[in-house]
This record gives sequence, C-alpha cells and structure tokens, in this order.
Amino acid sequence: MSYYSAKHIVTATGTYCGFIAGGYVFNLENEDMIDFTQIKPSVLEAFDLHVSDFKNKKFELTYSENFTHASDDDIAVFTLVKLELLSK
Repeated sequence: MSYYSAKHIVTATGTYCGFIAGGYVFNLENEDMIDFTQIKPSVLEAFDLHVSDFKNKKFELTYSENFTHASDDDIAVFTLVKLELLSK
C-alpha cells in the first residue's frame, strides 16, 4: 500500500460560469473547466457567488490543488482561496 499527499497553490485567470450542481465553476483561460466544491469563507464574504451578478465576469483566482493517493484511489481536491475581480 503506497500513500502520498501533495499540495500546490495555483494562480490563474478565468471566467465565472456560475454555481452549478453544488460547485463554483470557472472556465480558465487555457479552456480548462474547474469546479470548486470547497471555498474559503472569506471569498464568499467578498463575493456572493450564488447570485448571478458575477456570472460571466473575469477573475484572477488562487486555489490549492491537494492530491492524495491511498490504496488504488487518486483523489484531487481543489479549494478556492482567493478571488480578485478583473472585469466589472
């Protein structure tokens, strides 16, 4: 049984698509879609992402990528830690 855990902090630019199926979805500039199910409370205090006011707005986002491998499963958890509105 092997086990590892790795954490990376990433900063990227992306457009907010909305709160979809329990996650905060962003379309990154490289065309990757990322769905955040975990978000720091300070981000939600600054931006109420449940309302449509921020949909289709461009943000600089900082998030952590947490990778864990235990047994035969690889698990990736993305946590949104910071947002900065780029377009109004």
